[in-house]
Amino acid sequence: MGDSFVRVRDVTAPALCIIDNDGRRLEINHDDALSLFQLAEGLESATTSSCTECRSRVIASGALSELLSSFVEHPRVSEIIGFADDASTLHIYVIDVESPCIHRTWRDPGREEFFMAVKAQSPSRKRR
Repeated sequence: MGDSFVRVRDVTAPALCIIDNDGRRLEINHDDALSLFQLAEGLESATTSSCTECRSRVIASGALSELLSSFVEHPRVSEIIGFADDASTLHIYVIDVESPCIHRTWRDPGREEFFMAVKAQSPSRKRR
């Protein structure tokens, strides 16, 4: 785990993982993820592209900050806003860790951007 990895309040089984192109990660547990998606209506107003079968999506970081600024009652909202505000690019990526989805129905161009961001953060496999 590097300095860019953020694990708050002992999230041992993350439901969502938010990543950016700088290698930063923010993990969110099941209950916080569920309430976040309920309060913010699935993050739809900040979503630029998403899988139709799970919660994985490409998010406009500025729009996410604006959307969440009114949800002060959520326990993780200030961390998520801070993460989005510190992103060096326009987009951040939400990975639905709980879902076994392989995004077969995700057809728009944002799918490739999502996969490139996720692949960039995956540990490289060493050759034997």
